[in-house]
Amino acid sequence: MSIVYSVFDRVSGLYGNLNQAPNTESAKRNIKLSFMRDPMLEASKDDYNLVVFGSFDERSGDFLPFDHPDVIPVSNIIFGEEGAFKNG
Repeated sequence: MSIVYSVFDRVSGLYGNLNQAPNTESAKRNIKLSFMRDPMLEASKDDYNLVVFGSFDERSGDFLPFDHPDVIPVSNIIFGEEGAFKNG
């Protein structure tokens, strides 16, 4: 079972490609690394949210959407809830 997520750009009002990860923490790590590698993305991190839509069962092919997607600001992923840089 994995999660299905995307990055939502609040400025354009558009979602990026759908992605899969083993869990939300892995998705956060993927997003953090992507944003930290790209200076333009990192500079505009407040414009983006990580949105987890549901889970996907690789064996059955079933997609199980969440009633309410989990929405996590990318700036919270990079800097943490307290606003201090999180290095891990």
